[in-house]
Amino acid sequence: MSQDGSTPSGEGGSSGAEIGRTGGAETAGTINAAGVGGGNSTTSTGAVAVAEGGGGAAGEAGVPAGGAAGDDTAPLPAGGTAGAQPAGGASPTCAPSAEVCDGVDNDCNGAVDDSATIAGLCAQESVCLDGSCVSLPVDGSCVGVQYATHAYAYCSLALDWATAQSYCETLGAHLATITSAAEDAALKSLLVKQEDAWIGLDRAATCEWTWVTGEPVSYTAWPVNFPDGSCGAYDCVQLWGQRDAQWDDTYCTDEQRFLCEWEPDP
Repeated sequence: MSQDGSTPSGEGGSSGAEIGRTGGAETAGTINAAGVGGGNSTTSTGAVAVAEGGGGAAGEAGVPAGGAAGDDTAPLPAGGTAGAQPAGGASPTCAPSAEVCDGVDNDCNGAVDDSATIAGLCAQESVCLDGSCVSLPVDGSCVGVQYATHAYAYCSLALDWATAQSYCETLGAHLATITSAAEDAALKSLLVKQEDAWIGLDRAATCEWTWVTGEPVSYTAWPVNFPDGSCGAYDCVQLWGQRDAQWDDTYCTDEQRFLCEWEPDP
């Protein structure tokens, strides 16, 4: 409605609506509020004429500041229009791209620096930690990979279980803990046939199987009739290459390859 009570024949698209959208206010002069259809028009001196459907001037009865006539929704942000993006023009949607090690959810799946399969987000001798590629020992003994949001290293050094755990700790990691069939399959795929590799499960201290991280043992992959050794003898667990990398309890003093794991940031 125009301020003298008459109704323009068209809706929207008027110069009065344009002023409402841009937040401007004319205080003097004559403003034409003609409708799009080119019908009746009215003028007003010293005030803003508002065509129906256009942006309302602050303080006009029934029209929230910046809102549309008859609109009973919450007022729009200053200078905003219906359906507009937040201030600054930032879009809430994500444009998927290949995941890289940069601390950003590139593939828009809700996880940062992750991989659905065993893969390297960095060069082979590096692991992705906290959004950056971190180099592994220069002797080339460990190969870095990524699975889900965790980083791992498969190390070819032959060490006993305790020494392997200490080696992982020097890298800021620990012997790998396996908590699902998917993670188990992913790590097993790293092993060459017939190779064994330590993981972070043992019972040396309490005769109860315990992960080095203290997390619950909620998943296991023992073959039939395993574990088969007594406490005090076969107290450490390896992925057993001769049995398709199923779990095997064995002497902790055996020397073999191992898997390190880094925990993601909470």
